[in-house]
Amino acid sequence: MNSRLISFLSLFGIDSAELLLEQREQEEPRMPFEMEKELLAFVREGKPDEMLLHYAKLFASQKDFHISVGKMSRDKLRHLKYMAVSAIALLCRAAMEGGMPEAAAYGESDKAIIEIDRMDDPNKILLLLAGEVYAYAQAVERSRVALTWSKAVRDSIEYIMANLSSGVKLDDLTQFTSLSKEHFSRVFKKEVGKTFRQYTLELRIEAAKRMLQGSHSAEETAYMLQFCSQSYFIKQFKKVTGMTPYEYRRRIGVSKY
Repeated sequence: MNSRLISFLSLFGIDSAELLLEQREQEEPRMPFEMEKELLAFVREGKPDEMLLHYAKLFASQKDFHISVGKMSRDKLRHLKYMAVSAIALLCRAAMEGGMPEAAAYGESDKAIIEIDRMDDPNKILLLLAGEVYAYAQAVERSRVALTWSKAVRDSIEYIMANLSSGVKLDDLTQFTSLSKEHFSRVFKKEVGKTFRQYTLELRIEAAKRMLQGSHSAEETAYMLQFCSQSYFIKQFKKVTGMTPYEYRRRIGVSKY
């Protein structure tokens, strides 16, 4: 999630006690059907930045905009979780239709649903969901760029994304692709424009951001993404984002560390 997305989310009031959510007593669509189709189209077509600009303009012109959700449960928190899980399923499908590898799309979906299940703050659920919309659109965008890469590089990217929480190493990919370290590193850098280490770190930090949006502390995030220590994770997080995990959480309105 970049600074543009953080600014985009602030339009929703997600960093405050206000919710972009209107609870109705009678069943109604989760959001206007045309808006849902439009949102999924941005994901399917891999256009994260165009999506941000579009909705920034929309919500700037409609200050009191709310999403109305149907009455699926008497428990408002449980209801919101149902809505969020349903949305994740739609996002996952749209992303796969757009070209995101199945393993990566389902892996992202599983992580998001597990996180939603353990949340107890409606604001955090909405924040995570907004982040997932952007993440899926971004992943499709990367997948479309990847079509110009060689099969070895495409396969290695899919392997990295599917095993991100396992701490993928260069040796793993050289065995997976049957290429030498030197040849694989050279081809990867030439096609992707980044070294294997740089690319993998950026993906892990993106995953860390989504975890920090929810109930995970920096210590838990470092452990789950296989960083060797919390201090090393904080150092790498700041290297990529320019801020510590604590500063990042404060910026997006999640005060608990």
